[in-house]
Amino acid sequence: MIIMTSGQRKSQSQLFALLTAFLFVLVFSLVGAQTAFAANPNDGCVSVPENPSNSGGTEISICYKWLRPFDKNKRTYIFLVGGPGAGFDYYMRFSEFWLNTALGQKFNLLFFDPRGVGRSSEVNATNLAEHDMRQYTLANMTNDIESLRKALLGDQSIGLIGHSTGGHQVFEYATRFPDHVFKVISLHGGASALGFLTQVYYRLAEWQNAGAAIDSQKLQRLLQLMQSGLACDSDGSKLSSSSSTQVVYFALYGTVSQRNMLPGLLNSLVLGNVDSRIFCEAPQVNTQRQFPSLEANDPLNAMSGINSIINTNVVCSNFITKDAVASLASPFRDPTYNSIWAPQCLPLLSAGKITENLFDVRRRISEIQVPILIVGADRDQWIPYPVQNEIWQNMTDNQKASSEIHELKRCGHFSFYECPSQLKSILDHFIN
Repeated sequence: MIIMTSGQRKSQSQLFALLTAFLFVLVFSLVGAQTAFAANPNDGCVSVPENPSNSGGTEISICYKWLRPFDKNKRTYIFLVGGPGAGFDYYMRFSEFWLNTALGQKFNLLFFDPRGVGRSSEVNATNLAEHDMRQYTLANMTNDIESLRKALLGDQSIGLIGHSTGGHQVFEYATRFPDHVFKVISLHGGASALGFLTQVYYRLAEWQNAGAAIDSQKLQRLLQLMQSGLACDSDGSKLSSSSSTQVVYFALYGTVSQRNMLPGLLNSLVLGNVDSRIFCEAPQVNTQRQFPSLEANDPLNAMSGINSIINTNVVCSNFITKDAVASLASPFRDPTYNSIWAPQCLPLLSAGKITENLFDVRRRISEIQVPILIVGADRDQWIPYPVQNEIWQNMTDNQKASSEIHELKRCGHFSFYECPSQLKSILDHFIN
């Protein structure tokens, strides 16, 4: 929790509003192309009703992949993706990591694209009107996990491992289908909307540090130039199609070391574009040089395929509801909800296209009767460690005796990329 004086709150909230405007004006246009679903004996799809309460209605496909050929003599872990709106491709970029853990050595590993994403009857701009978006919620995505289990494993129970919002879902499943799960692993997840909303607090500090030396009027000038298409990178390309993409990705998905680059880069972009003509004709910075080449499995590449429609739908339905935002202390409430999410969520809500079902299973955590592994990180900009600790505090002493909680050090949201040796050690100990 960040404690500030009233004067600090006023100045910092103004700066935060400007900085978040810079970030979010761009993010929702940055959706990468989905990978085609290749024919493979380890791949497949199951059909589920789009509306679980209407089994005779529209059916959609939920498509999956076994990381190794299914072995009937092994039990199965199902991986739940984050985003929300990501597909399992970002897990595949780390397939060697998973295979080299006790998970990969002792269990079948099953990955799948959530409803509406990628191979699983993707919802996109061309077919949006054909789908009932009220059905694209975490609750129904949890129903789809159960449908996969029944179709592929019959009466066998499963282990669950979820990352980010997938780490929220593992608890939703375990409380609703307690007889069908034998272990639960949450990587950087939470048990309520708080896990999503606390991003505000963490990012506020980072963006304040990144923009501390920047005159707010100059930052506003950059935003105006970007919106008018006049801001540019040093190679003469428009900022909206070059540097802005990288700035947004570093801020949203970047590792700890990548986010440390933000202050210098942001300052260069702002100062350089205050007089766009001079900056474009006499280059002062080249963001392509300032950013290192990304590795193939870097989170910035791995998360570029998030489905923005599904992302917005789940966020507005389950996390950034009016009730959730009302619980935030000022000055965070206004820039987060009114400036960023309200323009997207309120039209959907008023048109009856989504429901508001605030995600919160904290009070039901104590009902889970199987071992639980909770993993967080000290520099996670998405879901900070206090959110994981909150899960632990809602567990009983009997639960804790067979469960574990860990805080990874000098690590961010993508532990299987940023600190794989730490994570492997924890996973192997829990599994064994």
